[in-house]
Amino acid sequence: MTETLESVLRLQDKVKKSDVFSVLVINGKTIKIPKDLILCGKLGDLAHIGNKFQILNLLNPIKVVRLIKVCSDSIKIDFFDGKGFYSFPKDTQVFYEQWSLDRGSYLIWVDFANTWGKLATENDPITILN
Repeated sequence: MTETLESVLRLQDKVKKSDVFSVLVINGKTIKIPKDLILCGKLGDLAHIGNKFQILNLLNPIKVVRLIKVCSDSIKIDFFDGKGFYSFPKDTQVFYEQWSLDRGSYLIWVDFANTWGKLATENDPITILN
């Protein structure tokens, strides 16, 4: 069975995050434009549709870009960075980052790396594995 994050997560509150920017370089000058993020749920919301998922690349649907497992106390995500699964609390917030010329992104804050991590791109197919 195939779903998308849009079928599980619902856009809720617009939140200004000062650490998320569009970056433009024009004539050698870097311009940072702050972006709004929209809170759309928590990682634990994925448990409503299953316990194990793979997120596929929309342009190359045989390529798996994320593997997600819902565990009793956490959500484990393999970002395919060669380091295996990372563990996240179920209450980790998921934000939608709008793009005006492309599909948006679903982001989570990654505490141990002190940065944003991309969960998926809008409309990426999610295959439920259980």
